[in-house]
Amino acid sequence: MAPKQLTREELLLRYAEGERDFTGVYLKEVDLSNKILSRIILAEANLERANLTGTNFLGANFRGAVLNQARMYNCNLSGANLVDTQLWRVDLRRAYLRGANLTGAYMSECDLSGANLGDAILKLARLRDANLTEVRWRGADLTEADLRGAKLTGVDLTQVSLERALLL
Repeated sequence: MAPKQLTREELLLRYAEGERDFTGVYLKEVDLSNKILSRIILAEANLERANLTGTNFLGANFRGAVLNQARMYNCNLSGANLVDTQLWRVDLRRAYLRGANLTGAYMSECDLSGANLGDAILKLARLRDANLTEVRWRGADLTEADLRGAKLTGVDLTQVSLERALLL
């Protein structure tokens, strides 16, 4: 089945009219910066190289989506479902991911500097070579996460679950 291709304008209009489920849509390189799209469902969507800077995705569902090389600087992803999401080389600087579920997410080479990942679930997440400078982790679950090569400058991991995590 071919992906559902939508324009930025179509998505925003349908969202404004109350539609929330955009599962499997193709929005590669779309600019949705500084929008309020809370509770939107973009599961299995393609948002590769999208500009999502400053967007409010409170409680959004991105399960299985492709967000490789997206710009998500200063995004609100609090409580979002990012299970099995591809986030390779994504700019998540200063993003708010408190309580987000990133189980199995592929986040290699991401820039998460200054992000808030408090109470986030990152079980089996792959954060190889990620920039995790000054990330706030309090209460996060990094069980079996792969943090090899990650930059951890200014990070306090004392109140984080690191059971069977790979750190070297």
